[in-house]
Amino acid sequence: MKTISMMQPWALFWLLGIKKFETRSWRIKNGLPVELYLHASRYPTDPNARAVARRLVDEVCRSDRTWPFCTLEDFPIGRILGSIQVTDCYPTEALEFLMPECLLPREKALGDYTPGRWFWEAHYRTIFKDPPKAKGALYLWDYDGEKPEAADLYGQRNLYLELGRLWAHLREDRRTA
Repeated sequence: MKTISMMQPWALFWLLGIKKFETRSWRIKNGLPVELYLHASRYPTDPNARAVARRLVDEVCRSDRTWPFCTLEDFPIGRILGSIQVTDCYPTEALEFLMPECLLPREKALGDYTPGRWFWEAHYRTIFKDPPKAKGALYLWDYDGEKPEAADLYGQRNLYLELGRLWAHLREDRRTA
């Protein structure tokens, strides 16, 4: 299955729909819509990007008391978290004309919308019950492992609370590593 790696917290934010678009310097040229696995590769190492990530995590944590990942280090890394279906790919210059209401301050902070880049829109997200470990790569790469089991979280009264319970063992894995 084609897989894309992203740093945390952007990977989980896109999987959950908190981040509406992913921005890249390249576009998916053929075959839209396309399903992709979403791999959380690592945390940002650049001090400025890390500060932005921490600020975004704090903002989300303050806006919903049930949010289970209130520090950047709580976010799972080195795992394929779920799948998304990329439905559209547009140049960033077109966003203000196509969907001006979508480029709110938080969304701007979650992507690089400078001219010459592309924004990807995704729908039909699936969260994996036990995200498999994987080493990521640049661009799109092939995950050859078994298909992970989907978690049935969308019928839950509080998605974030249930996700925190479901993935609690991932947090413990990092602490003992």
